[in-house]
Amino acid sequence: MSLLTELKRRNVFRVAAAYAVVAWLLLQVGDVASGSLGFPEWFMPMLFVLLGLGFPVALLISWAFEMTPEGMKRTPAVDATAGKASMGAIDGLLITLLVVVVGAIIYQALPLTGTSASSKAQVDGAIDASTSGPTGRSNDASIAVLPFIDLSAEGDQAYFSDGIAEEILNVLAGVEGLRVASRTSSFVFKGEQKSIPLIADELDVAHVLEGSVRKAGDRIRITAQLIHAADDAHLWSENYDRELSADNLFAIQDEIANAIVDALGQTMNLGRGAGIHVEAATENLDAYDLFLRARQSLRVLSTASAHLRVELLQRTVSLDPEYAEAWGQLAFALAALPTWDHSLAMAPYQHQSLEAAQRALAINPETEDAWIAVTTANRNLSRWEEFAQTLEEARKHIPDFDATPQGWLALGYLERARAAAERMQREDPEQKSFWVLIEGLALEAMGEHRRALGKLEAAVLQGYQGSAEGNMAGIYRRLGDTPAANALLSRELAARDPDLIRLLPYLHDLLEGDLTPGSADVRRFIGLTRELGFDADELAQPSSTYGLRVPREVATATGHAEAVARTYFFEPDSTEPGGNSPKFWMWTPALQNFRRSEPFKQWVHDSGMLAYWREHGWPDLCRPLDNDDFECD
Repeated sequence: MSLLTELKRRNVFRVAAAYAVVAWLLLQVGDVASGSLGFPEWFMPMLFVLLGLGFPVALLISWAFEMTPEGMKRTPAVDATAGKASMGAIDGLLITLLVVVVGAIIYQALPLTGTSASSKAQVDGAIDASTSGPTGRSNDASIAVLPFIDLSAEGDQAYFSDGIAEEILNVLAGVEGLRVASRTSSFVFKGEQKSIPLIADELDVAHVLEGSVRKAGDRIRITAQLIHAADDAHLWSENYDRELSADNLFAIQDEIANAIVDALGQTMNLGRGAGIHVEAATENLDAYDLFLRARQSLRVLSTASAHLRVELLQRTVSLDPEYAEAWGQLAFALAALPTWDHSLAMAPYQHQSLEAAQRALAINPETEDAWIAVTTANRNLSRWEEFAQTLEEARKHIPDFDATPQGWLALGYLERARAAAERMQREDPEQKSFWVLIEGLALEAMGEHRRALGKLEAAVLQGYQGSAEGNMAGIYRRLGDTPAANALLSRELAARDPDLIRLLPYLHDLLEGDLTPGSADVRRFIGLTRELGFDADELAQPSSTYGLRVPREVATATGHAEAVARTYFFEPDSTEPGGNSPKFWMWTPALQNFRRSEPFKQWVHDSGMLAYWREHGWPDLCRPLDNDDFECD
C-alpha cells in the first residue's frame, strides 16, 4: 500500500485541512482582539507558535486514532502481520517530515518572540514595512494630538484641558514638514478606551501626543507624552509642575511643541524647533479662562449659546482690553447674535461688531476673526462696496483670507459656498456643525437632495439647533417621503406656534399641491383657514421665534412675498427687529416662487445686491435679462 493511500485512509489530509482553516480563523480573531482589547505585544506571536506546535500533534492523533460510535480507538493496520515492516518505514518517514515542519514553524516564530536583539530588530523593520501601509506611516512625520484628560478634583475643567491640547495642535500644524491630524478627527477619541496603535491606525499617523491637566489652587500640572504608534514606545514625556499663571501656560505650550519637534527631528527631516514660538495672547489668567469657555460654547450652536458666547467674550475684553483674539471673536459673535435671537434689531449689533473688530485690528492687524466680522457686518448692512474692499484689505495681512461660506451662500454663489464650507470643517472644527449645515444648504440649492439631507441630519446630530427641520422636510417631500416630511413639519410648527396645530392637515395638503399664487389649491387653503377662524394675513406675521408663523413658501403662495422678503432684508439704520433670517436660507428650492416675486427683485435691487452681482458675477440661480432686469430660479 502506498503512503498516499494510507494517509487518505487515516483521514490525515482531512484533519490537516480542517486544522488549517480553524487556525487561520483563530489568528484573525486574535489579531482583532489584541488591537481592540489592548493585549500585550507577545500575545500574537505566542498564539502563532502554539497553533504551529499543535499542527503536528493533530496529524499524529489523526494517524494513530479514529472516531467510532464507541469513541476514539486506535486505527487498525491494513495487514497486521505482513505490513509491520512497511508501516514502520512509513512511521519513520512521517516522523522525519513532522520534525522538518515543526522546525520550520519554530524557525519562523522565534524572531517574533525576541530571541535576540539583532533578530528582533530585523523583524521590527519587517513589521514596520508591512504594516505602515502605502503611505509608509511608521516612518512618517505625522502626529495626532489627543484631548488632554482633565484630572482636576471637581472634574469641571475639561474645557481648559481641551484648550491646552488644541493650542498645541494649532502650533504644531504650522511646522513645515509635519503632518498633523485635524482636531475634528483626533478629538473624536475623547473618553474612548482605545489603544494608541489603534487610534494612530485610524487617523493614519505615526505618532500620538497624549496628556493630562490638573489644576489645584494656584498650581497646575501638565503631563505630556509622545508615543511612536508602531511599537507603542514613548519617545518623550515630561511633567510640568508650575505656578498657575497665563505666562506659565503659554510657556509650557511652547516647551511641549518644541520638545515634540526636537524628538521627531532626531530621526526625521524636521528642523529642531525651528520657527516655533507660542506668543502669550494675554497676561490675564482669568481672561484666558473666559476665552476658553467662550470657545467651548461653539460646540453647540443655539440661541442660548450665542448669548452666552457674547457675554463671556465681553467679560474677557473687560479684564484684558488688549486681548486682540478675544476682540475679534467678540466682533463676529455680535454680528451673528441677532440672527439667532430674532427679538433683537439687526443694525445696532452690526455697528457694535464693526467697533469691536476695529479694536482687534488696532492691536493686531492679522486677527482673522476681526476681518471675518467686518465682512459679515458690511454684508448684513448691504454695504457691498465696503464688503469688497474689506476682502482686498484683509488679504494684505492674511494672503489666503476669504469671506465666510455663509457669506458666499447668502449672495447665491452655491458651489463656492459648498467648497468653502467643506474646507472650514477641517480648519474650524469648533463650529463644524454649522459648516456642515452650510454645505447641506448649498447642496440642497444645487438640487443634490440626498447628499444635502445627509449633511443637514449630520449638522443636527453634531449640535446645530437652528431651523434646519423645515429644509429637511422639504427634501423629504421632494424625495417622495411624505410621512417623514409631514412629521418634521408638524414638530417644527408645534414648537414655533402651537395655535396652528389645527391647520396642520391643510398645510400638509397644500405643500403637496400647487403653490403657485392664485392656484386652486391655494384658494382652497385660504378658504379652509377662514372657516377655522384664521386670517391669511395673520398667518404671514413673524413668529415668536424665527421666520413667519407658516412656512415661507406658504406665505408666498398666499400673496405675502413682501413679508417673506422682510425676514431676509432690513433697512440699514432700523432699530426695530426685522431681516434677522440670514440670507443663505433663501436659496432653498422651496422658495423658487419667492425668488420670482416682485418683492424679492425689488429688495435685491434696492439693497445693492444686484449691483454687486453685475460687477462680481451672477449667482448660480440668477441671470440678467433685457431692459436692465434679471430673473432667478
